[in-house]
Amino acid sequence: MTRLTGKKIILTGASKGIGKGIARHFAQQGASLALCSRSLDEIAAVGDELRSQGATVHYAACDISVK
Repeated sequence: MTRLTGKKIILTGASKGIGKGIARHFAQQGASLALCSRSLDEIAAVGDELRSQGATVHYAACDISVK
């Protein structure tokens, strides 16, 4: 069992850079993830990558900025 097994994490900005790295780390630690990004294609690629490694991942495109 890893440190985050049984934990659920919502992570925004997870399609690239630091957010993607954090998503990978949390997945390796056993967390279930809900990932968000403005680009569906980019977040789907990250989600599919993590799923292929055995992680439980849900993802969606969303823009949480205030305009």
